[in-house]
Amino acid sequence: MTPDVTAVVVSWNTREHLARCLSALEGAADGLRVETVVVDNGSSDGSQAMVASKFPRVRLIQSADNLGFGRACNLGAAAGTGRAILILNSDCELEPGALATLRGVLHADAALGAVFARLVNADGTLQPSVHDALPTPWTHAADVLFRSSLTHALYRRPVLKSLLLRGALRRHAAAHDVAWGGAACLLVRRKAFETVDGFDPRFFMYMEDVDLCARLGEAGFRLRYVPDAVAVHHWGASAARSAARMLREAYLSRVAYFDKHFPGWGGGVAGALASIELAVRAATLGVAARVTGSAALDARARASEACRADVARAPRARVPAATALAVIAALLVAAYAATVAHIAADSGFIDFAHYYALAMHVAGGGDVFDPAVTARLGQELGVRAAGAPLMYPPLFYVAMRPWTWLPFRGAALAWLALGQGLLLATAALLLRRRAVEPARLVALLAMTALFQPLVETLHLGQANVLVLALMTVGWWGARNARPWLAAVALGLALHVKPQFGLPIVALAWIGQRGIAYRAAAVAAAGLGAGAVTVGPAAYLDWARHVLTMPTYLHAWTLNIAPHAALHRLLDGALGARVVEPLALGASAAILTGIAYALRGRPAPGTAAFDRAFGLAVAAVPLVAPIAEEHHLVVLLLPLALLVLAADATPRAGVALMAAAVLIGARYSLDRYPALHAGVPSLLLTGKLAGVAVLAWLLVPRAREAAP
Repeated sequence: MTPDVTAVVVSWNTREHLARCLSALEGAADGLRVETVVVDNGSSDGSQAMVASKFPRVRLIQSADNLGFGRACNLGAAAGTGRAILILNSDCELEPGALATLRGVLHADAALGAVFARLVNADGTLQPSVHDALPTPWTHAADVLFRSSLTHALYRRPVLKSLLLRGALRRHAAAHDVAWGGAACLLVRRKAFETVDGFDPRFFMYMEDVDLCARLGEAGFRLRYVPDAVAVHHWGASAARSAARMLREAYLSRVAYFDKHFPGWGGGVAGALASIELAVRAATLGVAARVTGSAALDARARASEACRADVARAPRARVPAATALAVIAALLVAAYAATVAHIAADSGFIDFAHYYALAMHVAGGGDVFDPAVTARLGQELGVRAAGAPLMYPPLFYVAMRPWTWLPFRGAALAWLALGQGLLLATAALLLRRRAVEPARLVALLAMTALFQPLVETLHLGQANVLVLALMTVGWWGARNARPWLAAVALGLALHVKPQFGLPIVALAWIGQRGIAYRAAAVAAAGLGAGAVTVGPAAYLDWARHVLTMPTYLHAWTLNIAPHAALHRLLDGALGARVVEPLALGASAAILTGIAYALRGRPAPGTAAFDRAFGLAVAAVPLVAPIAEEHHLVVLLLPLALLVLAADATPRAGVALMAAAVLIGARYSLDRYPALHAGVPSLLLTGKLAGVAVLAWLLVPRAREAAP
């Protein structure tokens, strides 16, 4: 009779662990027909004799050499006939009933290709083992700065470990489909295993499980994590016996995996990152060895250097024009750093001075709508502040109060530094789990480093980078099923730039009402907190000020909104009072068109959802009555989403480049009075044209989910 399960256990010098593993396996079967195959990879610790004497029913396959994990598993799987194959590490002990639980889940759903048990350490704590996304060549970039080493060091502190694992504990608490998991305890359907030809023998050790999962997914099989099946995993029992070789195999397998799954560039990027990481590791360990005189640290440094040399020789596809891209990236970073340094040295940060002065004034209970207040405060503080009265919701000035605890210059420089941190955080969210080719990454870097609205924002000390970060967090939270994260970010953005409440409305329109309602609640809570802090009268005065926009702003040459473009074009012929309803009608028409484009229900996590959110952000300067160049910083989000999209056509690429240049380039014609009114004023609409092209590019994919 055909066995239910073929259990394959690969062992190399793990006799004691292997004995416990096989003993536990018998108790975990719970009535299943299980045949067990042990593949010994040339052990020298008596493992073979132990198996033969203590477990006579186990089939033992002995190899004179170490075949590696994947090849040995393939050999063991081929030796059996079970309908499912259990891949089990020799240092893994299944708890009673675990195998029966895994087999029951796999048998109940024909679409499943494999299921994973919940792995725990010997002390019962969780051992994270499954993941919702496959790694990309950039996944290990932070390891250059010792991310993995620092994480493992922190894990040794019980309190810190519990904090760091909060997200992992939540994800590992319930059964769910996953992208991949470790092969320490993996039950795979034989049909699925044979469909993808088992483990790829090119991986001696490490990454073979990721590769198998990737190929199972490509073949149409789902993978599922089953927390009710538990196994104790004594991690690294074999690897610890040959640490230097395992270090080498880990890096070589990493490069091989990315070279295989990201042809043309993945191996090159992974190899470069691994080489840098190992060079930094060898240098750091070498210095520590010389300082402490530690022979162990010196040996680790030498092993890292030897590993780096092996990685450099590993076969892989090289990134096209890698040197040129690296030089361009370095020049862009240097140019941006020089710009920020120049701003830090010379800028007056006049908008930040406005925030700073008004934050002090609001805290003191002064009349914020006194026309002379900004100038008086500027004189008192010795700074030049933007001269408008209260431009932002009162809560914003309350939140800015801590900056006034520093001297103005120190506060302005700290604000500038915060902006750089927010830009890096925004980039991290945009690039998280994305397989971005180096050329696209350099293009994104160029667009950001040369983006004139960003330079103007930093020079003024404006809050637009904060809004960009909040919009990005809102987008990321919405697409990754983090509704409260999205809601808090979007709700707070309303208290910085109220016009950016439009994405909240858009989320409700496309079916994400839960997030929209939460964001509205956050905004309402902020309104309440502001009213308690500064009084309802301040909010009423602020609302009256916003709704009665000064007349000159309607046709102001620095106002790039369609509203202002119509006023500049028609005021001379029809008069501002006649044009104003036309301008409001144009904004309503644009808003209606965008609502029509967003009539579908794109699922979060899809390209269509990304474009829909990006379109809602891009719509803000198109429908708001006033939009200045520095407000366009927030458009870096939809621009980046388009740059990072892997399916852009050449035509769309040209249009995207045109939009980026029109929006981001440094140019201005408002110095010429002849262009301030009438038909010639259309020459002032370059930025507006760029925003329109951007919105046009976002519309087709945003409509993909429309019925």
